[in-house]
Amino acid sequence: MAELKLTAFTSSLADEPRFHLEAWLEEAETAAVNLCPQHDPTGALTLVATDVVWEQQPENLTNLAQVLAGTHPAVYRARPTWTMPVTHAGNAASATVSIYRQELTRFNEYTLASKALAKVLLDSIGPKNQVLLKTLHPTLKIYAFTPRQIVDAMFDKHGIPQSEDIIKLRSPLDLALTSLSDLENHMANFLLASQRLTRSGQGKTPYEYFETYLVTVSGFPSVALAMLGYYARYPAISQQNLATLFPFLTDIKDHLAKTDPASPFSGAARGPAQTPARRPGKKHNKRDKKQGQKPTQQSSSTTRWGPTGAVNLAANAPPPIDPRDAKLAALEAQVAAMMAAPAYGGNFGMPVYPPAHTHATLASSARPRAHYCWLHGYNNSHEGNVCKVMTNDPQYT
Repeated sequence: MAELKLTAFTSSLADEPRFHLEAWLEEAETAAVNLCPQHDPTGALTLVATDVVWEQQPENLTNLAQVLAGTHPAVYRARPTWTMPVTHAGNAASATVSIYRQELTRFNEYTLASKALAKVLLDSIGPKNQVLLKTLHPTLKIYAFTPRQIVDAMFDKHGIPQSEDIIKLRSPLDLALTSLSDLENHMANFLLASQRLTRSGQGKTPYEYFETYLVTVSGFPSVALAMLGYYARYPAISQQNLATLFPFLTDIKDHLAKTDPASPFSGAARGPAQTPARRPGKKHNKRDKKQGQKPTQQSSSTTRWGPTGAVNLAANAPPPIDPRDAKLAALEAQVAAMMAAPAYGGNFGMPVYPPAHTHATLASSARPRAHYCWLHGYNNSHEGNVCKVMTNDPQYT
């Protein structure tokens, strides 16, 4: 009977076992499922699976229709046991001999699978956990432990997370989205992190997960605009969760990537204006002189010409002016002028009309008449405050 060898696990419990326990258990279960698949739908999963994991497998549920109908509780099949078959009699029938051979083959293959799993599990838990196993089972040698004994011991020892483990489980929930092209992967990682935190017993409510995720994508304005449509579709807080948010964002992810100003592929993305540098002494400078224009003089912070072409002499040259900024400044200036101007109809004092004569601003000694009226102008009879016309007309009072 040849020895069965398994690839070493990528997960290890030698360091930070509480944090890596879930990934380690999943890797152990995956390795067991892929062993002996010809003998059972779940392979050799029974060798490492806890009772909870065993009942989570759909193949082990025997009354699915009754459970879906709600008429009966769930009933699971017993774990298979492949013990050494009893030797048949020498004169046994051929059918009995055939069954014996099948059971013996199954027993041998599961024994090989159990030994291979136990070896790779012991290698993955590290020396400290091997000492723990010896203290739990002092009468057993290290090579005599079964895969289930190793798994149960590690789960009982490291299955209860502590405060630092919860901090590590929560840290992926705070990772901000860096690019809308990575939106789907970001949602998947956030969902896995939320599920791990929930399984630890320290999870959040569905709405709290929803709020936390919106914080991670707050750097993209197009997502905030798209959420208006989401809130219109799901107005109730009970509807606002990751189960409704992620499909909504997945359907519009291409639109978000094209329209967001933070995306390099959006129409709002603008690059610096490229203007060809003019080399002194060329014909276009002569043309400027003919048209009465001075040739452009380049400062020390712009492009100069060297032996091999244009040379940028200043790494910190001022950025080009965005046309949108100029339009915004013009609008702000117009608004400021409107705010500074007097309000329409706000002057309730005496109306002042423009001078009737070109010499209205002359000094009093040079005026052609002695009196001035706001209505009649300069005259020889009266001042404006005693004008009979304005006194009798209500519009002037």
